[in-house]
Amino acid sequence: MKTKSTVQKFNYVLITLSIFIVFLTQITWAQKTVRHNVAVIVNTVSVISVTPGSVTLTIPSVSAVMTAGVDQMSVTDQSTLLKWGTNATPMRVTIATNNGSPKYTLQIQAINISATPSGASAVSPFTVSTTAQTLVTGLGKSQGSCNVVYTLNALASQGTGNESHQITYTITSGS
Repeated sequence: MKTKSTVQKFNYVLITLSIFIVFLTQITWAQKTVRHNVAVIVNTVSVISVTPGSVTLTIPSVSAVMTAGVDQMSVTDQSTLLKWGTNATPMRVTIATNNGSPKYTLQIQAINISATPSGASAVSPFTVSTTAQTLVTGLGKSQGSCNVVYTLNALASQGTGNESHQITYTITSGS
């Protein structure tokens, strides 16, 4: 009897395993396709860079920039490269100085604008101030660059001296 009982138990386990395997393979075969939701979010991205980190404008002691009998002396630098990229529109680049009471006049202008796609343009040269002013306009879903021209205008009647400006470049919305 013990033999029958063992055989019956063996058969019972074998049948149970067979049913389990058949059930498992049915589940596997039934799952031929699954779906997975993926959310994609692209936020507004706007980046800007300026190189080199600093520029020095100097009216030299023996000056080719000064004409006898003329009060104004000027010197220019266009070694600064401004680069930007944005996926938003309309955008613009503004600048402002931290020097609220400059002795000498510092003007700025963007030249040689290269943007993809095109559409960016420079405004006329202007004197920097503590109020943000537009330097480049018409940026929209683009990347680009331009040279920045700084012009120092000093009057002989203002005498000698030195001062500094920390120019803040900002890429912001607006046309």
